[in-house]
Amino acid sequence: MGWLVVTRESAKFLYVPPHKPTSQTTTPSLLDRIRDHDDTTAWETFCDVYSPLLYDYCRKRGLQSSDAADVVQEVLLRVAKGILKFEYDPQRGRFRDWLYRIVFREICRMAERKNTNVLNGSDQEFAVKVDRVWNEHFHSHILRTALDRIRPRFEVNTWEAFTMVWLRNESPITVARKLDRPLEFVYLSKSRVLKRLRLEVEQLADEAGMGHGKLS
Repeated sequence: MGWLVVTRESAKFLYVPPHKPTSQTTTPSLLDRIRDHDDTTAWETFCDVYSPLLYDYCRKRGLQSSDAADVVQEVLLRVAKGILKFEYDPQRGRFRDWLYRIVFREICRMAERKNTNVLNGSDQEFAVKVDRVWNEHFHSHILRTALDRIRPRFEVNTWEAFTMVWLRNESPITVARKLDRPLEFVYLSKSRVLKRLRLEVEQLADEAGMGHGKLS
């Protein structure tokens, strides 16, 4: 894995450096683990991470709540069937792209069954290409998931300082005044949380196989 660029509302980016495995970091990726259908823990983790992403994307594409839930279930079933054939290949694309093709096809099937047109012509014309909405949605979801995971690790004031400066784009001086804390505390809080956030995003990327891949 090289770059994983995650955007936020203030248009700043996270840079995740290439992962360098060591003898202490040999945990199989989540995609490797879900190849074993008996690994219920891996599948629970996969569903926890990706079900909300898939559901929200379906809703964004115009599906009703119940139809979106049905599509999510179909996508998960197809992932379970197809994951054994998924292999990393820098020349062919990534897991994110493969997942997009699956969800796109299931949305199209749902639209046909319901005799509705939730996708416009340009989407149908470029069905095998990853659309901009999906990419943005995917990256935003990874960031939100990482933020949710690391939140319990920090004290309330530390987290507040970080969110006010980094997510709400408030000036450090203003934040220090609002929290009645030294300016150094605000800068340190931002630095500590960002360091942990980058690690969490990298871990999510590694777990999810967000390197390059192909479906052979």
